[in-house]
Amino acid sequence: MSQPSDTDPLQQALAEVARLQAENRRLAELLDMAQDFGRIGIWERNPHTLEGRWDEHVFRFFGFDASASPTPPFGVASQRILAEDRLDEAFLASLGRPGVYSHRYRVRQPDGSLKHIHSHWRVVGDALGRPDRVIGVMLD
Repeated sequence: MSQPSDTDPLQQALAEVARLQAENRRLAELLDMAQDFGRIGIWERNPHTLEGRWDEHVFRFFGFDASASPTPPFGVASQRILAEDRLDEAFLASLGRPGVYSHRYRVRQPDGSLKHIHSHWRVVGDALGRPDRVIGVMLD
């Protein structure tokens, strides 16, 4: 029985998978550090259903427990934003056209305090240019 050579496609593929996994772990560690030091949260939403996914930092910015629930629906989360900051209007208006957007607003915490958030997001289009997903960052 012969040993696999360095040019064996399966061995090459496995080595590439291992390299990519190591690189993924390294980048995740760097992102976690940047988010912790920079008070940055990452989020995404479907522009059609408004279903979303938040990282743990965004849960904290909004005063929700990340371990107790999935990402809150847009309507529930936006209730914590001060009405005069009008995020609903700015965000919902952006969903119709791919592009880059930004908005500053304040979030009322469960203890009554306020967090000042600066959110940047991108409405990403599909191959035909129709809004397909929304990705963003929040700075506390």
